[in-house]
Amino acid sequence: MDAFETLMDEHRQIERILGSLETFATRLEQGADPSLLSGFVEFLRGFADRTHHGKEEEILFSLLIARGMSREAGPIAVMLHDHDQGRGLVSVLARASEAADAFAPAERQEAVRAARRFVALLRHHIYKEDTILFPMARGSLRPSDQRRLDWDFAAFDQGSGAASLRQLAARLAEDFPPMCASLEASEPVGNGCDLHCTIAGCPVRNPWDEPMFLGY
Repeated sequence: MDAFETLMDEHRQIERILGSLETFATRLEQGADPSLLSGFVEFLRGFADRTHHGKEEEILFSLLIARGMSREAGPIAVMLHDHDQGRGLVSVLARASEAADAFAPAERQEAVRAARRFVALLRHHIYKEDTILFPMARGSLRPSDQRRLDWDFAAFDQGSGAASLRQLAARLAEDFPPMCASLEASEPVGNGCDLHCTIAGCPVRNPWDEPMFLGY
């Protein structure tokens, strides 16, 4: 796989765990032990953020910026904003996983909301990258850039611990089967929101209407 195929393969793994987190959010709302969130936090921080977003931010985005794409506006700025929003929501899940017996009803609801907002955010984020940013990036990079990306990605992944995190993902998917595993979570419908998002007040917007893409 080349660098973009690697990122999209990781997206599929992340989407499976988003489905499992969606399942667990319902169980958490019904009284499940919040400490079980620790597995999701470990995967999301270790694989989705450190391994996957790490390659995007430290390698791909840096190269695109060197080739003239803005960091302060446009697609990269919005992707980075999404990453930061996701980290904040995962921090809520991490606190909830450590609450144990001191987990108040309001904190439970906060964790449930954070989990569902994270699922909606990441599904939409993945859709934007797969269908807009990555094709845009492929078209703007030289063949030598692509070879450099492939090399740097391979070097980045050495010693990343991704294999053990994929095993953790398999256990999470088995323990908390996604509710709609047969659906393509990144495929939008109607106004661009993902297939699973039914949250009242969901902040997700049609990606084609976002300022970062208009007139770029």
